[in-house]
Amino acid sequence: MSNKKRIYVDFDDVLAQTVHALLQVVKREFGKSLAYEDIHSFNLENSFGISRQDWDHLMHLAHQEETLLGMQEIHGASEHINHLDQNGYEFTVVTGRPPSTKNASATWLNKYNIPHADLIFVDKYKRFEANETNFLTLDDLLNHRYDYAVEDSASMAEYVSHKMQTPVFLLNRPWNQNASKGNSESPIMRCESWEEIREKLSKLP
Repeated sequence: MSNKKRIYVDFDDVLAQTVHALLQVVKREFGKSLAYEDIHSFNLENSFGISRQDWDHLMHLAHQEETLLGMQEIHGASEHINHLDQNGYEFTVVTGRPPSTKNASATWLNKYNIPHADLIFVDKYKRFEANETNFLTLDDLLNHRYDYAVEDSASMAEYVSHKMQTPVFLLNRPWNQNASKGNSESPIMRCESWEEIREKLSKLP
């Protein structure tokens, strides 16, 4: 049995620059130029100021292989995850993407050399279509144990901290400024970068 510390790591805007990619699609498809710094709500439909019909079209495009594989890596993610992977940590990618993106998501992880023990899909926000299969619910996720988690969503950071009793590194994003700090046993630790996450981990038991 592995003695490695197990880390839950989110995908979008933790490993991949997803919002930057979506902003390019919004500009191309709808002629709207929006600044990354102005995306203050995790509800991107509201942040982008588009109709439900346009949002559905955007999500269709966002989950196409071309869009997913074109996303850039979050600065330092591969470098620091590889270092941690070689020094006593094991990563499981826990994503809210629909399971239909599995092949493209796995290809992206290999493209950017992101070591991971598993890639699991969780209906984090109750958005999955009825025809999606092979995913976990939030209740299912409670049966999975991690030593630490890395998230960009305030609501998921709070869920992991409070419900799973797991300390969370919250990558600082415009849309998560209202996140709590968790509690003393499972704090939510705001970080600016993967370098800072690695530094904090080096000081934790």
